[in-house]
Amino acid sequence: GMFFLFSLAVVVRVVICQDCFFKSSLYIGHVNITIDNVTCDRWDAHLSHSDLLTLKLPDVSTSEASNYCRDPDEKGHPWCYVSNDPHHKTWEFCDVLFCRECYFANRSHEYNGYVTTSINGNCLAWTGTSFPDSSFPDGSVARAHNYCRDPDNRGYPHCHTTHGVLPCLIAKCNHSVCADDPSTLCEILKSVICGVKDIAQKLCPKTCGMCGKSLTTASFVRFRNLILQVK
Repeated sequence: GMFFLFSLAVVVRVVICQDCFFKSSLYIGHVNITIDNVTCDRWDAHLSHSDLLTLKLPDVSTSEASNYCRDPDEKGHPWCYVSNDPHHKTWEFCDVLFCRECYFANRSHEYNGYVTTSINGNCLAWTGTSFPDSSFPDGSVARAHNYCRDPDNRGYPHCHTTHGVLPCLIAKCNHSVCADDPSTLCEILKSVICGVKDIAQKLCPKTCGMCGKSLTTASFVRFRNLILQVK
């Protein structure tokens, strides 16, 4: 319990991990600002009781959801309603990162994650483009589906949308190389963090042999203040 956590105080420190999501419809974090820096409206100001029958908020109620970004209709990325947007939009995507993945700036063409949302809408399938199969880490255009990719080496994952080619909301990895940090006490890291599968790949290179593996769960944001990083 808590005694165990405090007993590790000499070798661990508590850090605030990034508020991010694994599956957008299950996101329960506290981001309430859109990608255009507009403050979100409260959900209960827009949703009626009948709306709740079709939408899937992960919160107990619209009141608990407050004005936090959510994805109750599975658009693919957390969003919220806005009433004071300068572009007169009724809703907008939020600046929430997909915590399961990141890309290395000098190897963005190798990114083969599962994000399918650009900064302004869902991605279209790559089959509508002229890129050869060899341009994709998936091995073919078809297997790339509508995932964010960098087949033309722009330096960041992007995709085709109804608004043109746009970058995706994917973070850069914190380090240039994903590798174990020899100073990391891996046994403690694995027992405290990885045992409950609440660690993002962005903590790389303190990975203890787990580079490239998906260890983040939807509960990550619930425990973001308790994640321990071994010095």
